Amino acid sequence: MKRILFWKIYLGFGVTFIFIVEGLWLLFNVLHPLPSETTKALAQISLGSARAMIQHGGQEQLRAMLADWPLDERGQLSIEPWTSRSVLQKDINTGVQSIRVQDPKGQQFLISYEVRRHLGYGRGPFDIPPEIVMLAMLGGLVFSGMLAWHLTNPIHRISEGFTQLANANFSTRLAPTMKYRKDELAGLAREFDRVAARLEELVASRDKLLSDVSHELRTPLMRLQLAIGLARQDPHNMENSLARIAREASNLDDLVGELLTLSKLESGTPVSGEYFDLAEVLHSIVEDAHFEAAASREVEIVYRTIPPQDIQEWIVAGSWRLVHRAIENVVRNAIRFSHRGRQVEIDLDGRDPHEFRLQVMDSGPGVAEEFLPFFFDAFAKRSATDDHSVGLGLSIAKRAIVASHGTISAQNRPQGGLLISITLPAVTSHAGMEMPQIAEAGNPLSPEMAR
Repeated sequence: MKRILFWKIYLGFGVTFIFIVEGLWLLFNVLHPLPSETTKALAQISLGSARAMIQHGGQEQLRAMLADWPLDERGQLSIEPWTSRSVLQKDINTGVQSIRVQDPKGQQFLISYEVRRHLGYGRGPFDIPPEIVMLAMLGGLVFSGMLAWHLTNPIHRISEGFTQLANANFSTRLAPTMKYRKDELAGLAREFDRVAARLEELVASRDKLLSDVSHELRTPLMRLQLAIGLARQDPHNMENSLARIAREASNLDDLVGELLTLSKLESGTPVSGEYFDLAEVLHSIVEDAHFEAAASREVEIVYRTIPPQDIQEWIVAGSWRLVHRAIENVVRNAIRFSHRGRQVEIDLDGRDPHEFRLQVMDSGPGVAEEFLPFFFDAFAKRSATDDHSVGLGLSIAKRAIVASHGTISAQNRPQGGLLISITLPAVTSHAGMEMPQIAEAGNPLSPEMAR
């Protein structure tokens, strides 16, 4: 992988650092054009020494003294005969300071001290000292290199992580490699891990669902093959065989329908904007449950309601079809696992002005505690020894309730059996509100309720 971003940051910050040093040099040249106090004192000492040498020994003695001075310091003093055009420079801030001196022979000289070694004099604006240039280059390259590595290394890791995800390696995690970082890139790595974990969970759920669906489809298909085989062996029993084939085909159709419903709910299909009466929906479900429970399981249905305390009815916003399907699945599951001759209790509580609470309690064996967190998964089981799963009904119920902005949970009852709680948000103020759509199938709102 080409580290283009690394080189952009590396060269960009390196060049920027060098320009900053040059800018500071120019800034000091502009803001500090005057000689320092040390430079002024050195000028006075140099001019005083030159005056003494000229006055006592003449020009030859001064040149002899300058021969022992360092080359840089010697170049700052200049001597020339005094003429009518000679001018004294008394202000060192102009860059030059000069004095008029007479030797023992009476000849006069102009001795000048030129300021060369301080900011503002003797160097052009780009005549930076070599040590500053080296410092700028070394510091700029080291600093920009460290910064570029600090910024691009986690990006490179994240890019490699996405490559691993593309190769279906959903166990890839980046946060452990950035545990010492507390910046936005570390947050991005944590979000990557969250997405990877979610993808791993979804793929595992998909694989499990495919395995469970294959298992569930195998049973009715095997029964179909058996019924066909029996029909071929005994043509006189054709009617019973056809009835069994029709029944198994119906079971297959129901399973495929549930799979389609589950697929739509998991794909995030938006819930239609309907308003419906929850009590009417539940009343229809209870009527059907009475017949089914009495005919197949000899189970009694006990239905109780606590109506809202104000004038509000049982109005809920959402898809009544999804809610009807969800509650029906929960009630049927309760009937299926209740012991014969026992009760299934259904309580609808409307005292909370913000939400309605529905509780469905069966008298069955309950659910093993370790299986409760997965109870609403597709084809979940109640215990390790249970050969029969709950199918897709409860999984559809959970997704349907969540799609309607409600909640659903399960817990074991102290006296035995399972309690499933469902909450749905109540439409707290619908008086005078224009309903966008009223449910018309199954359990519609009456015109009086809609008003």
